Amino acid sequence: MKRKNFFAMLIAITTFLLCLPFNNNKVSANEYLSGAGRIQNLVVFLSFDENPSFNENFEEDIYKMYETSSVSVKNYLLYQSRDKLELSTKILKPKNGDLCVHSTHSVEYYKPRYEWNSRRYLEVNPEGYDNRYFDDNGRPVSPQTVGAKEHIDAAYREQVLLTEIVDALDIERNYDSDLNDDGNVDSLVIITDFLADSSWGSILWPHMGNSHSFTEKLINYYYYEPDKKQEYQSLPLLKLGVGYLSAYNLISASSIVSNRIGDNNNVILNEERDLYNVGILAHEMMHTLGLSDYYSYENFSYQSVGEFDLMGSTTVVPQNMLGYIRYKMGWLTFDDILYINDSGEYTLPLTYEKDTPTVAKIILSDYHQTGDYFMLEFRSKSFATLKDPFDCELSDDGLIVYRVNPTSAYYNSAGELGNTDYGNMYGKDEVYVYRVGNPNSTKVLNSPLGDSYALLGSRASISVIASGKYDMTTYGNADKNKTANSLISSEFNDSETALLYSDGKNSGIVLSNITIDRERKCVKFNVSLPEKQSSMPILNAKSTQISKFLDGNNYLLWNSDVKSGTAHLLAIRSTDRLKRLAETGKSGITIEDFKNADFKHYDTVYSTNVPLAEKSIKLPEFNDETLLFIAFETQTGSCAVRYVGSIEGKELTFGQFLYMKIDKIYYVYFFSFVIVVTFLITAVYYRKKIAKKS
Repeated sequence: MKRKNFFAMLIAITTFLLCLPFNNNKVSANEYLSGAGRIQNLVVFLSFDENPSFNENFEEDIYKMYETSSVSVKNYLLYQSRDKLELSTKILKPKNGDLCVHSTHSVEYYKPRYEWNSRRYLEVNPEGYDNRYFDDNGRPVSPQTVGAKEHIDAAYREQVLLTEIVDALDIERNYDSDLNDDGNVDSLVIITDFLADSSWGSILWPHMGNSHSFTEKLINYYYYEPDKKQEYQSLPLLKLGVGYLSAYNLISASSIVSNRIGDNNNVILNEERDLYNVGILAHEMMHTLGLSDYYSYENFSYQSVGEFDLMGSTTVVPQNMLGYIRYKMGWLTFDDILYINDSGEYTLPLTYEKDTPTVAKIILSDYHQTGDYFMLEFRSKSFATLKDPFDCELSDDGLIVYRVNPTSAYYNSAGELGNTDYGNMYGKDEVYVYRVGNPNSTKVLNSPLGDSYALLGSRASISVIASGKYDMTTYGNADKNKTANSLISSEFNDSETALLYSDGKNSGIVLSNITIDRERKCVKFNVSLPEKQSSMPILNAKSTQISKFLDGNNYLLWNSDVKSGTAHLLAIRSTDRLKRLAETGKSGITIEDFKNADFKHYDTVYSTNVPLAEKSIKLPEFNDETLLFIAFETQTGSCAVRYVGSIEGKELTFGQFLYMKIDKIYYVYFFSFVIVVTFLITAVYYRKKIAKKS
C-alpha cells in the first residue's frame, strides 16, 4: 500500500471512530403497569346447548353493566383512573346471527376428568380433559408434588375453545380491536351459559387467560404424549379484527347473576337496582389490565385485604381500590400522597377526592432492612353518593391502615422469588390491612361487630366495645418489644394492637384520636413516630445504597430523617475520568446540575426527582455503565449532594469502551493531535520524496 493511501485511511478511520453514533438517548424508568389510554372491550356469549339458558334481557343488562349504567365497568375505570383510562364495549354476534356461539363440544368436554382423592385419581367425568399431574418418569402423582407437571390437555382444549369462538364470530378483518396499538386485542370477554358451572381453577371457572400457540418452550412446561406434539403445535395464532388475541376473560353467567344490586341500596338509581354483579366484571377486567388477585390461593379463609379492594373480596357494586393499587396502575401520583414524616395531627379526605392528597404514607428509616412501609386512607359507606357509589357496599366508615411490601408480590407457589407479580396469592402478603384482634387472624374483614374489624374511628363500633382495653380510636404500640407473639389478642375487648412488620416485629408507630368529621367528610388522627425528624439533610456513605431486593429491578434506597423535601437523581454515562473524580468527591456537581438534568459536557442518560420521604427510586436498565448522583433538597433550600455508585450496563461495545476512555472535552484535542501528527508525517514524507528527486 502506498504511504499516502495509508495516511488517508488512517485519517478516515480516526474520524470514523471519533464520530461513532453513541447511544445518547435518555432512558426512562419502566412503569409498573400501563393503565392509561383507551381500551376496546369485545363481549361474546357462549352456549353448550342448542337452546341458550341466558336470562331474558341478559344481553341488554350486560351492555349496561359494561357501558352505560352509573356503576358500569366503564365508569368504574374512569373513576379509579381519574379519567386516564376509557373503556368502550361492543357485543359481538356469530355469523349465523344468533345471540351466542354454540360450542361443537358438550360442556363436559371442558370440565376435569379426574378428582384427586387421598392417594389416587378417581375418574369422575370420562369426557373431560386429563387434569392429572405427572413426575419425570411419566407416573401420575399428587397435584402438590414438587416438580410435577400438569397434563397439557386442559391448556390445549382451552385453545381449541378459543379457536372455535373466533372462527364463528362475525367481525370485519379491519375492525379496530387494538385501540392501544400494542398489536393485541385490548379485551375479549366470553360469557358462558348456566351449564358452564365448574370447580375453581378449571377451564370454565371465571378467570383471565391468554391465547397462545404451543411453542417449544411452552409445551415443555407441561406433561404430554410425544406422538401428539404436532397436533398441539398446529393450533394457529388467533386474530380478531386488526389485533391478535392475547388476554381474555371467561365468566360464567351464573357467577354474574348470583347477586343483584337490590332494592336496599339507596345510593343506586331505581332503574339500575335490578342489574347483576358488576363487581365480578370489573375484577376480571383488572386482571386483563395486569393486576393479580389480592387474596390467598393457599388458604381461602385468609383475607389480608378483604372488602377494601376489588381484587381482594368483590362486592356487587365494585368498591374503590386501595390507593397503593391505584398508584401501581399509574392512576395516582406523588401529589396524591400525604407523606407523614413527623409526629403530629393529620387529616385525610375521602379516597375519591381530587386535587388533594387522599392517601397517607409512612416510610421509616429502617426501610432498607424491612422493605415494609405503611399507608392510610379514609373509606366510607355512609358518604357514598350517586356520583361516587363505589363504596356503598362497605361494612362501615373509618380509617384503614395497611402495610405494603412489594417484594412479597414476587414469590410464587413454590416460595421462590421471580419476576412475575402474584399480588397476595402466595407466601407473605404484598398488602396487609391491619385489624383488631389476633394479627394473624384469618377471619373476614367485612363485619362491623364481629370477626376481624379494620375500620378505625367509627362511632357505632366505639359505643359497643368502649368498655374494653381497646377502642376504635387508637391503633399501634410504642413498645418495640411487643411483637406478633407477645400481643394480647382476642376478638375485641382485651386486644392489643401494633403496626407490625412482615416479620412480626413492631414498628413502634402509634395512631390515636382517630375521629370522623362528618360535616367536612374527612378523618382526623394523630401519629406518633418512633424516630425524631430534623430539617438538615445529611448524605454519607451509609445513607444510600443500590439494591435489587424488591422485584428484580435496581433501586436506589436512602435513609433520611428530613421532615420534607425532594430527592433528585442524576444518572450520567460513565467515563474513567469522571468516575475517578466522583469516587474522590471532586466531581464538582451542584444542586443546579440536578435541576437542569445536565452536568457539564457529560451525557445525562436519566434524571428524576421524587419526594424525599419516598426513600427509594426505581432505576431503569442502562445500556452503558452509569454513574449515579443524588441530591437532597429541603423546602427551606438546604441541600446535600453525593455520588452513590455505578451501575453496570449491557454488554460493552467498542464504541462504549472508547466513550469511557475519552471524555468529550478531549475529543477535539485528540482529533487535533491526530491531524497534526498525520500532517507532520505527511510533510516529512513528501520532503524526503522531493529531496530524492532533486
